Amino acid sequence: MRPTPTGILVLGAAGSGTTTLGRALAAHRGLAHVDLDDVLWQRTDPPYTALNPPAERARALRAALEGLPAWVISGSPGAWSDFLLPDLALVVFLQAPAPVRIARLRQREAARFGAAIEPGQPQHARHVAFLAWAAAYEADPTVGRSLRGHEAWLAALAAPVVRLDATRSCDDLVRTVLDRLAPAG
Repeated sequence: MRPTPTGILVLGAAGSGTTTLGRALAAHRGLAHVDLDDVLWQRTDPPYTALNPPAERARALRAALEGLPAWVISGSPGAWSDFLLPDLALVVFLQAPAPVRIARLRQREAARFGAAIEPGQPQHARHVAFLAWAAAYEADPTVGRSLRGHEAWLAALAAPVVRLDATRSCDDLVRTVLDRLAPAG
């Protein structure tokens, strides 16, 4: 008999707040948090320019979760992480309108990269391409992380899914998820 699933996955479009909520949930429950960006991307300077191969992502994620009785993961999983599916107790799907997400991403990118993303600077073209990719989430099913792709993935899950409006405060989202996880009775 398989143990009771104990993992929480928080996913959504870039800028929807998956990492922020994932960290907050992990802190409230005293659990480890893993951001899938940490296994998805190679360590490069500048960061987020080269993906790890799928087998390396899976190996790194398995290593990060090894020995943990429960965990919270944030990010967008792929077929390389399907080994997680039986361990999911809950999947939280965050959604926010594109203008909200893009504004958050602009702010995050400015904090991370500073003047390097300004016009004429070394990271400007990457920054512009990233924002265009993120803005295409709802409209373009061919991008690697799309609403259509997430909806198809969610529809095939055995784990319960809670859909949340990511424009709500993080504290409110945490309370909603914790209420969902609380035993009935």
